[in-house]
Amino acid sequence: MSESPFSPPQRSRLDPALLAAELRALRDREQLLETAVEYLRLLLESTDEGIVGVDREGRCTFANTAAQLLLGYDSGELVGQPFLELVCGSAAEGSAAPEDLFFRRADGTLFAAACSTDPIVVEGDIQGAVLVFSDEGASRRAQRYLETQRAVTQALADSSTAEEAIPRILEALGETMGWAEFGVFWAVDDQETLRCRSRWVLPAAEQEFSEFAELSGTLVLRRGVGLAGCAYEVGQPTWLTTGEALSNRRAFRRAETGNELGLRCGVAFPIVAGADVLAVIEFFGRELDAPDEELLAMMDSLGASIGHYLERKRAESEADRLKDEFISLVSHELRTPLSSVLGYLELLEREEVGPLTADQRRCIATIGRNANRLLRLVGDLLLTARLEAGDVPLELEAVSLAALGADALENARPQASAKRIELRLEISGEPVVHGDRGRLAQVLDNLLSNAVKFTDEGGCATVRVSARARRAVIEVADTGLGIPCEDGEQLFRPFFRTASARALAIQGSGLGLAISRALVEAHGGSISCKSAEGAGATFRVELPLAAQALSLAAVDVKAAEHGR
Repeated sequence: MSESPFSPPQRSRLDPALLAAELRALRDREQLLETAVEYLRLLLESTDEGIVGVDREGRCTFANTAAQLLLGYDSGELVGQPFLELVCGSAAEGSAAPEDLFFRRADGTLFAAACSTDPIVVEGDIQGAVLVFSDEGASRRAQRYLETQRAVTQALADSSTAEEAIPRILEALGETMGWAEFGVFWAVDDQETLRCRSRWVLPAAEQEFSEFAELSGTLVLRRGVGLAGCAYEVGQPTWLTTGEALSNRRAFRRAETGNELGLRCGVAFPIVAGADVLAVIEFFGRELDAPDEELLAMMDSLGASIGHYLERKRAESEADRLKDEFISLVSHELRTPLSSVLGYLELLEREEVGPLTADQRRCIATIGRNANRLLRLVGDLLLTARLEAGDVPLELEAVSLAALGADALENARPQASAKRIELRLEISGEPVVHGDRGRLAQVLDNLLSNAVKFTDEGGCATVRVSARARRAVIEVADTGLGIPCEDGEQLFRPFFRTASARALAIQGSGLGLAISRALVEAHGGSISCKSAEGAGATFRVELPLAAQALSLAAVDVKAAEHGR
């Protein structure tokens, strides 16, 4: 029987297994979509660049955390806002580069940004755009602060004393930070107060900051008083901004002058060594007005580095002072009894207290040689201390270097004969210098004595005297042990002795070459050494010829008279 068209249709039967499979597939797709969305959110939040989505009207539809931080908005505040109104184009006043794109923060300030945009296209229709941007100014500041650290490190490396380093540090910091116009180095004194030790002013602002600089130089700051005093008290970098802080005379005692200048910020950081604050460095400017965390972090690091340098230099200075005091004390204390010993030896040698046997005379001669050697050592110690203090007057006269060389050979002949060492004197011309005959003879005696001392038996030591290119030249060459390359740079340091001299137990104090260099330089000359281990050594002294030396002295006298 056929089914009537008016009969109700039969209900189709559903397969439960197929339905369950379809439901599982739907849930998997939803879960996959949720996972993809979460992954995308994490990806957008993991970058330091700001990422913002806008609709076709330019309203913000999404902003990651980096975008909110860069623009100064709290979570969710950007969504729904007309975001493109925050983009200011490239005509912002003070733009470092005309092509810069500027964004406006929530507080109204601008910052240069590097920005890229991509459209959001759905089925061929643009529905909005994605903007990716970063603070270009922050990148530039980071690069500048890196250059600042390098400049300070170079200033420390190029300075031999703290007095030399301090103005270089201020200049390096001020010129490379990019915003500073005035800086002060405040030293902590024995009363734990801060006193101005050095000032720096941007060359273009010297006239404007003259009154402010003069006022800074007269202040004495205590803990917690003034910007530097606050940094001293808390022991960490301190920032001073415009507004109430600049009007608070306790926080900023130069407030009135600073306001007249139009200062917008100041920053100070302590120079520390361990738990001690040695000094405070502060800077002021009329541009930067908001705390810069990267700058503060850099200053915190530099404060420790500079503090370590100053503490090391202080320790070196104290060690040098104690060394000089010790040398002076020991030298004076030794000279008096030695003079007495030598005096009584002379009485014994003249047999004024009775006749001597041959053995007694040999004993007295040995005592005399060693006493005189010790007396020479004491003299070298005293001379070293005086040379370092610049307290060695020179009795200047015309000195023939040829005659000086001949005298030096005669003085060294007994020592050379004992080792069968040949002595030679080679003279080219008649070089004459304007100098102290006794001190120059001391230099030549030191060099020739060393040549004989470090040359094996049967060797040769040569003194060459000549004039070259308006300079008098003395060369002392030997065929001895030579000097290792690694010892060359330290050769003229006081008390330095080469490894070979120590290994062979060759007598010496390590003062002869240091004294020789100081005396040569006091005459306006130079001394150098050319050597190789096992191939002998040649010491070369260059001095101004007499005519040149006298003409230079005349120029100095005229300059001094003009100065009076």
